[in-house]
Amino acid sequence: GAGGGGCSWKALCAEASRELELLAALKREIKACRALWSAHFDLLSQLDELGQGVSTMELVEDDEELRRINPLEAERHRYVVRYEHAERAHKYRGDLALAIADLNAGKRQYSYLRRQALLADGDGGEGAAMAMCPVCHDEVGPNERSIARCAHSLCTPCAERIVARHGGSFVCPICREKGPLAMASELRWADGSSAGTSVKGSWGTKVTAIVEQVQALPAGDKCLIFSQWDDMLSLIARALSENEVPFRRLQG
Repeated sequence: GAGGGGCSWKALCAEASRELELLAALKREIKACRALWSAHFDLLSQLDELGQGVSTMELVEDDEELRRINPLEAERHRYVVRYEHAERAHKYRGDLALAIADLNAGKRQYSYLRRQALLADGDGGEGAAMAMCPVCHDEVGPNERSIARCAHSLCTPCAERIVARHGGSFVCPICREKGPLAMASELRWADGSSAGTSVKGSWGTKVTAIVEQVQALPAGDKCLIFSQWDDMLSLIARALSENEVPFRRLQG
């Protein structure tokens, strides 16, 4: 009886292990299917947008004229009834304004990142000229700058005075654009990792910050890191291992 029970228990454990492996494989398959669906959806959206960009548009007087159009002809052109003209024109003007705003935001972000790279290099050229506060005209250290969304930088004390003067919001003293501030000490490389950080390897902004926080703990202290994504936990584990930080991982 005891021997048979032990054999049955081993068989049950083996069956449970196979079931867990099957569930893990199913989870990976679902994740891959979601990624494939997302990529396919993006492709169809881009093809549809491209088709709309190259298709012709013609104006018809009323719905009756629209119904008389040959279906094959209707597939090659985009017909707009006259009463839809004002609505569509308003929509396209709004889309154009949004696209221009996105383009300007992209240009500002590019200028911001380029300025950050120059400041991080510190080669004494253009980066050195940028380390001058446009308000007080004092030289600004690498960790004393505040950079606005418009990519203009100034010293942190002047930025704080501007925020206090405008009731908690920042207005750029050069271009008068309103927006949030970022400290220049938060420099990032192109891969998103911190510039000048002691963390080994390029792990992205979030993982690098986690490793920095763990390394900053007092000797002997421990912490718990939670994530609902197994891939994120695996990435954090590799980053901790690369930086020789001992850890234990619980999964399941």
